[in-house]
Amino acid sequence: MGDSKTVIKKCQSSIIDRSVIGAIIRDIQSRKTDTRRLSFLLSQK
Repeated sequence: MGDSKTVIKKCQSSIIDRSVIGAIIRDIQSRKTDTRRLSFLLSQK
């Protein structure tokens, strides 16, 4: 799928993502316009 840094970069990009997590990225991007601030918390594996 991708590590956290990759996911964050894809969320910040305006390019359409066609990877396995593309649907999740599109969902996050669609919610970005309604949200002033988005926070990601990283947890240890």
